[in-house]
Amino acid sequence: MQNNLAMVIFRRGGDLNDALALPEKAAAHKEHPAQAHFLDTLAQIQSKLGKHGPAEATIKQAVALSPQDPDFRLSLVQVLLAAGKGKESQHAFSELESMIRVLGQPPAKLSQRIESIRREIDKVGSIDAG
Repeated sequence: MQNNLAMVIFRRGGDLNDALALPEKAAAHKEHPAQAHFLDTLAQIQSKLGKHGPAEATIKQAVALSPQDPDFRLSLVQVLLAAGKGKESQHAFSELESMIRVLGQPPAKLSQRIESIRREIDKVGSIDAG
């Protein structure tokens, strides 16, 4: 419940400092089956607040808990991009694309997010090449 509320605050542009406490509390429940989701939400909020180091560490925990979930891998790419880690974000995106080739076509909503991030990755690649 706290995690859902945090995502609503995050997506609607509410006070992120208030939102931050919610997934932190949820993530404290280490045995909860949705632990990776809590960490993902926490990482997104941390990243948006400019806390790039903690965001990267947090999303990597989510990926480690659920390595075959493309949503968490996409969040990793987003966190790396926000931190200005172009090469690492490109590598993480390549891993995501490989995973999707194996898993098959993702749901439409995820596909839209992937395409949006692909455009950002392409921009980073052209900047790095220039």
